[in-house]
Amino acid sequence: MAKKKRKQRSKDKPLKSTKTRDLGGQTLVQENGKLYRLPDMAEVVLGNKHLQRKHNSVHENYFNRNQLCPSDAKLNATRFMVGQKIEFLAYVTGKTKSCTQSLDTLMGIPHGTEQFHHIKIDSETDLMKALQFTKDNANLLWQVLVDNIPATYRKMIHYRKGLDQLIEFWKV
Repeated sequence: MAKKKRKQRSKDKPLKSTKTRDLGGQTLVQENGKLYRLPDMAEVVLGNKHLQRKHNSVHENYFNRNQLCPSDAKLNATRFMVGQKIEFLAYVTGKTKSCTQSLDTLMGIPHGTEQFHHIKIDSETDLMKALQFTKDNANLLWQVLVDNIPATYRKMIHYRKGLDQLIEFWKV
């Protein structure tokens, strides 16, 4: 009986990639190692199988996933707008850290730094009045909107109540 010859495997064969990536139909621009979508210059991140828009904050992530109000899109947008206002006030008053904040641009304007300080004082009073109106939910709102710490599943109800209190405060 004759022995069968074994087939020898070729080690030089390239492996086929099983992952397919969807890069979308929009043109992408790469600057400083980051990808940007050309129509709106939004930063995108390459996920497992497709491109995703990078969210700037936890609050924005909640809005895009419809977690602020799953049943009503209008209330979801209103809660997002009120949260953005708190984030803006915290940024203007210097409560959040910014790597690009500088007063060099204000130095060339006559009384520019004085205007900045007046705006900062007015914004700080608005921020404190709004957080005092929310009472019990102020700490949770501060954690999510300013410190960018996600709310747990059980605290999400209180977070929504706090945003509703802010809607009532600003009469939106």
